[in-house]
Amino acid sequence: MAADDHPIDLLFIAWSYSKGGGAEQVLSHLINGLHRTGRFRISLLEVSHEDVAWPPLPDDVTVLPPVLDETRSDPLYRVRRHRRRRLLDSQPEKVRDEVRDGHRFDLVVAFNYLYPTFLAYDDEPLISWNHGTINDLEDRPEACEMQRKAYDRAAAIVAIAERTRQSIADLYPECAPKLRVIHNGFPFEEIRSKAAQAPSLTLSHPAVVAVGRLDENKNPLGIVRGFAGINEMEPEAQLYFIGQGALEQRARQLADELGIADCVHFLGYHCNPYPLIKQADCLLSLSRVEGFQTVIVEALSLGVPFVSSDAGAARELSGQGRFGAVVSAPDQVPSAYRRVAEAAADPRWRQETARFVEQFSVENQVEAFCRLADEVLGERSA
Repeated sequence: MAADDHPIDLLFIAWSYSKGGGAEQVLSHLINGLHRTGRFRISLLEVSHEDVAWPPLPDDVTVLPPVLDETRSDPLYRVRRHRRRRLLDSQPEKVRDEVRDGHRFDLVVAFNYLYPTFLAYDDEPLISWNHGTINDLEDRPEACEMQRKAYDRAAAIVAIAERTRQSIADLYPECAPKLRVIHNGFPFEEIRSKAAQAPSLTLSHPAVVAVGRLDENKNPLGIVRGFAGINEMEPEAQLYFIGQGALEQRARQLADELGIADCVHFLGYHCNPYPLIKQADCLLSLSRVEGFQTVIVEALSLGVPFVSSDAGAARELSGQGRFGAVVSAPDQVPSAYRRVAEAAADPRWRQETARFVEQFSVENQVEAFCRLADEVLGERSA
């Protein structure tokens, strides 16, 4: 990083900061951690602004007007928004010039691939930060080539998990020297403090929780099917969905068809889900695609084991089966649930888990970011 005293002007470009997802929480933790170092003057640009949630930011972080404001419905803006959407796919540099008006930053972090990387200027030091695998680009030749050009001009490419790193190296082998893994960071003291608050509901045991949007990717129907096997094995078991989404009604119908409707509960979105997660006996996640499952690390930090699909960082986070189990289909969930329950019953399990998750602290992530920024800006000035 620069040797003089003034803060580094740092711009984060994110797809969204307002959708209420795990990536937004991770970015909030990172920005707040970097702010505490005093080394950065931070700005944030959203591609898509929505109104689901807005994680906390320091007061002096500059939030730029979004590229696409999905909360506005006035006719003139709808026309402008439609035009920008089309340009993002064909001529993103025109959108960049409109929203950024030529302003340069000392360092830019594109907080995921595709559109955020397209909105950096060619002469800005760029770190491309990737939250998940990029295999979808194999079937999208135009987007694949646009991403290749963005990676070519990036000074460094960050993957948050080994699976993500490998997917980038497979598709763009020339980028391998720029790649490094920096895991997501979590404020464990804050999570445990929030978990100590009075819960809105006392869960019945054995309690299985599923946290996240009820959409195709999070696979709530697969979760219901997997839980049906647990319930057959343990008739007192209860499933609690924490989140909302388009597939809620179909998940309710499936639970009814399987005869477990009385054991499946839909709790909606909770801004503080930790008091509920803390009560659980197991977290169940059967996502199709993930980057680095925030909720798995949060659950482990609260002493809750997990069963997960083989997505994102699930294998890394399982600790070779000590802290969680990875399955390839819902019918494998019951036996996996039994394994993690037996592991968690070991009196040493909680202490081992606490030591294991400490590597994913915000402090470690911030330290890794600062080292990378020093490297990128040092090479730039050399």
